[in-house]
Amino acid sequence: MEDVHARLAEAIIIIAVVCAVWAAIAAYRERDPSRPLVIAMLVLSGAASLAAVTGLAVQGSGREPAEGGLHMLYGAAAVGFIPVALVYAREAAPRWRSATFAIAAVAVLIVAWRQMTTGGGA
Repeated sequence: MEDVHARLAEAIIIIAVVCAVWAAIAAYRERDPSRPLVIAMLVLSGAASLAAVTGLAVQGSGREPAEGGLHMLYGAAAVGFIPVALVYAREAAPRWRSATFAIAAVAVLIVAWRQMTTGGGA
């Protein structure tokens, strides 16, 4: 299960980079997020949620992250960023909807990267 959790973290970073660049380009071009971009953001959110579930399973098996409290906080933040962005983007102009997605993807990227540094068992 630890290996699945680690692979999900790597996937989250890759997906977050793709989503951030994609959304930033859409914002630069003053365009609404495309349906495929919204789906990619939902995949990012799903991957973060799945990583959280597998992380809890790893913890339940007795393996604790080196900085447990921070690791859990970052996990909760990574799970929450995309749904919050989706809610805030509803009322925004097209450019700002895309910008909101770009910001959320960058936030997930930063948190996921930092989270990888707080893992690594005690």
